[in-house]
Amino acid sequence: MAKLTPIVEDTESEEACRSPSRSEADARVLRKCDFHVLPMLYLFYALSYLDRINIGNARIEGLEKDLGMVGNDYSVALQVFFVPYILLEVPSNILLKRIAPSTWLSFLMFMWGTLDSQM
Repeated sequence: MAKLTPIVEDTESEEACRSPSRSEADARVLRKCDFHVLPMLYLFYALSYLDRINIGNARIEGLEKDLGMVGNDYSVALQVFFVPYILLEVPSNILLKRIAPSTWLSFLMFMWGTLDSQM
């Protein structure tokens, strides 16, 4: 009976020696993405923060007096603003995995403009 010898592939080929390892290439791609994406995320976060604190600034400047708010009206207004934001954030992120971000954001902007023009 003949003895079987295992076939071993050459993993140290010339091409593998010349190109960087897979983890180095992945690290470079991630770093490049980070340099492009993180500045925009920082800008969006800063704008989101400004948007959240604007209602507090409006209250200081007389929002309650101008709108005739009494008692808990201001708290109710905050809940009306934040509850949909909290509830719709997760489904929106799930949809981003299934729809291209450019399509989803375009749709959101179109719908925002449509609803705003109807008010």
